[in-house]
Amino acid sequence: MERQPVIIVMGHIDHGKSTLLDYIRKSNLVASEAGSITQHVRACEAVHQGKKLTLIDTPGHEAFSVMRDKGAGIVDLAILVVSAEDGVKPQTLEAKAVIEKHHLPYVVAINKIDQPAANPERVKKDLSENGIFLEGLGGEVPWVAVSAKTGEGVPELLDLILLLSEVSTHADAEEKEKKTEGEESRGFVLESKLDRKIGIIGTVVVRNGHLKQGDFLVYGEHCFKIRKLENFLGEKTVQQEAGGPGIVLGWPTLPAIGTSWLTFSNKKQAEAATTPRLEGSVKSRPPETDQSNQGGKEARIIITVKADTVGTLEAVKKEVDKIIKNSEVNAKVILIDGGVGTITENDIRVASAGANGILAGFNVKSDRAAKDLAEKYNLSLKSFEVIYDLNEWLVEELKRLVPKVESEVVTGAAKVIRLFNKQKNRQVIGCSVLDGELTRGKRVKISRREEVLGEGKLIELKKLKNNVDRVGKGEQCGVSVESRWTISLGDKIEVVDKVMK
Repeated sequence: MERQPVIIVMGHIDHGKSTLLDYIRKSNLVASEAGSITQHVRACEAVHQGKKLTLIDTPGHEAFSVMRDKGAGIVDLAILVVSAEDGVKPQTLEAKAVIEKHHLPYVVAINKIDQPAANPERVKKDLSENGIFLEGLGGEVPWVAVSAKTGEGVPELLDLILLLSEVSTHADAEEKEKKTEGEESRGFVLESKLDRKIGIIGTVVVRNGHLKQGDFLVYGEHCFKIRKLENFLGEKTVQQEAGGPGIVLGWPTLPAIGTSWLTFSNKKQAEAATTPRLEGSVKSRPPETDQSNQGGKEARIIITVKADTVGTLEAVKKEVDKIIKNSEVNAKVILIDGGVGTITENDIRVASAGANGILAGFNVKSDRAAKDLAEKYNLSLKSFEVIYDLNEWLVEELKRLVPKVESEVVTGAAKVIRLFNKQKNRQVIGCSVLDGELTRGKRVKISRREEVLGEGKLIELKKLKNNVDRVGKGEQCGVSVESRWTISLGDKIEVVDKVMK
């Protein structure tokens, strides 16, 4: 069965991926994203020369590499967008690695050629130096110079896409052989989320067949009847063609990104196609990240994450995990998968299980009761719309929550060169300052032949018979020390300050 091609758009942040798609589909999605940064995987349809195309937009920020990787696993070909101003950037190379991993044919779109600082020739050279060899320049990768704002070069880009798609979307004979009896359609989950009013919503891409309302959808051990089907615009429909994106409502559990599914018109055939759950098995809990630095006083901090979609949750967890591993805090930090949806009282209780708790929300709101409970438990709770803001807040919270460890710092040292008199626990001595300074009122340690005898306090300092507060390195002074230890010639006294780290 012929189907419309599924194309993923990839590239570095702010190189114009979403703007390019906006021009193709005549929408303004980028304006609705926080900070004008795409932070969700989205799918839409476009028409060129009478043929439909399914376009998948992916976030460019490094934190969302999980979403890009899984999104690339369910498409036919890719558009790699590179700015004519900036050239190759870190996420450009990351996108290239994902494309090569999935053996995707791709087109390079050199975007922003309308900008004053655009230099396509420099970008072509930059691409070659990073292993992307363009047609006409010693390579085989097709490319087009475009402007997502003016539309220049976009028709030529779509022509190339259609040409490549004629090869990549031919029916797969091997897949046909594996077709299950009674199967109506098959595809993959692109994204999923939980809506408190509607329930679980899954954005899907149909790979083969026709996805129809009323059919039974099977994924893993689960089977349910599709009671409502929508197109990518959220409009009710009864059928979605092969290659097209759709929205399925009513899932019994949140499906993970990349989950494969089948549909059947017959319920018995659908139930027979489910993957039986092993007897006695339990659902695995999301892995915890246990990161503790050696040598410091151990503290326990629990970080819980809630997000609006499964894909975003995975991406944010990856970013949080990286922050934990790079953190210099002396603490055991545990990352718990908080899930998808609104922050509830139960989330607060889970996050408050340790001495210190942090609950980070991404594109989600908190119940009033959850906010009150968080305040009662003194839990750090905050939601964000931009990943950069979440990162900065989390780093500061980790620093704030780690208990301070008291340590000692030697600020001055002196050698005892004379003994004057001793009365009970007070002794007057003469000293030569070796390092730092002696300060009146400070605590000191008394050492003899590198062994600490005990402690004392500097009651009085005299220099040339005058009372002073401080005596610096290289100077001599008279010192009145309060201590129960008897000081002898040659002993060493060190001024010690206690600091919190």
